[in-house]
Amino acid sequence: MLFITELIPAGIMAFFAASLLTVIFHRKDFRTDGMRVFRLFVVRFLGLWYAFAAIALLFKVRILLLMGPIKNFNPFEGINLIPFETITKFIGKRNKFQWIQIWGNLFLLFPLPILLRLNFPKMKNRNFLLILIGVTVLIEPAQLLTNIITRVPVNVIDIDDFLLNAPGCMLGFLAAKLIERWFLAKKRGAAKTTCAAASNR
Repeated sequence: MLFITELIPAGIMAFFAASLLTVIFHRKDFRTDGMRVFRLFVVRFLGLWYAFAAIALLFKVRILLLMGPIKNFNPFEGINLIPFETITKFIGKRNKFQWIQIWGNLFLLFPLPILLRLNFPKMKNRNFLLILIGVTVLIEPAQLLTNIITRVPVNVIDIDDFLLNAPGCMLGFLAAKLIERWFLAKKRGAAKTTCAAASNR
């Protein structure tokens, strides 16, 4: 159900958005370098799909569209600021759904550094880190703000979500760095091969 209601609509929107961006910015390159344009399209599609799906999942967009505001709703009720309290409860109960929630929060931001670096390879490291830190830190406040503005109890504000999101983002950052080094090594190897072939001639 989650796949149908969240990921598929996000994928459809991402496909059309990536197609539009590719046509606008790389229309002239189709004939000369079609493979490079296709790779750019795939990278943009994956980045947009992740972004749209993450927004839909984090802010419960589908529920917000279906539910109306609740008059007596207190957005500050139920906020958990005690570290590891929810995680400990979930681990103790050994419920399948709660384990999925733990692993989901842990790996929610794992793709972010990788897709961000692939879509913006020339971005400065400082800006790259600032975006990652900003997204990680601001998710819970943004969810609380959504609750306040909409008056709909769709988001549970929990410090443990941040404590799970942050390590996942750090792992994604390390993976992005490894991929970046691999690409650089591959480019250097290709350059050396070209130079060697040219000198042999």
